Amino acid sequence: MKRSLIDIRIVDDAGPTVVFLTGVLDISTIDELAAAVRPYLRTDADVIVDLSGVTLCDSTGLGAVVTFERHARAAGCSFAVRAPQPHVAEVFAMTGIDQVVRVYHEP
Repeated sequence: MKRSLIDIRIVDDAGPTVVFLTGVLDISTIDELAAAVRPYLRTDADVIVDLSGVTLCDSTGLGAVVTFERHARAAGCSFAVRAPQPHVAEVFAMTGIDQVVRVYHEP
């Protein structure tokens, strides 16, 4: 059995839904992440994807973050990412994604 390169843990308590990611966010893990996140992008929901454990994020991962933002807007919910590693935050800034998606730098 092939081991996933990403671990996804979802906390859906009284506050916002927080999706904790650990590992690699790339073309090999994006479908798994999308399947986990999409059900939470619904009207009046607050969804935060915690990137503190992401060691690599390629262009597919960046595209997924933008897609989640678009789905969230269409559904009327709040979406943000938080605590990206410095190298991931730098790519968000270089590509302008941090201008489209709310990025919280503290956990």
